[in-house]
Amino acid sequence: MKIQIISSSIRDGRESHKVALFLKRWIQENTDSEVNIIDLKARNYPLFNERLSWMKEKHPDALELSEEIQNADAVIIILPEYNGGYPASLKNVVDVLYAEWQNKPIGLAPISSGDMAGAQVTTQFEFIMYKIGARVVKPRFHVARVQENFASLDEIKNLSFYEKNAQNLYNGLKEAQR
Repeated sequence: MKIQIISSSIRDGRESHKVALFLKRWIQENTDSEVNIIDLKARNYPLFNERLSWMKEKHPDALELSEEIQNADAVIIILPEYNGGYPASLKNVVDVLYAEWQNKPIGLAPISSGDMAGAQVTTQFEFIMYKIGARVVKPRFHVARVQENFASLDEIKNLSFYEKNAQNLYNGLKEAQR
């Protein structure tokens, strides 16, 4: 299985990217899947003003993203909660594509600095992904208090808990392949 992980925060000092790195490492060490991170901060996409399929002149960044999502068997979206919503950087890349999301298995990793582990953003974002035809799998990789639980890749509190959740998320994505 080929998996793309979208690390969607572009903030300086972002905490959620550590979760993307953890999931990538876990997948590499525990499965035979190929995994890559699409880091929206590193890519620094422009604000897309049109869906890729409607662009008269196809933006090269949008074409590259389209190819990566199309060629993936599944996508994990790192979903930090900002004031009850998700980052504009994520909305930008979700909306520039459409056909690429159709029937694509999507795993969510909702993350917050508070106790709710991204509960509000999950409901909102899941609806949007269903609306565009993606298949959001039920297992989630929720992380509350990310700054405490993922202080660094070498300092993860409750590591066995997060490894079990990574396995559940992976199994959900694999099951969606059938």
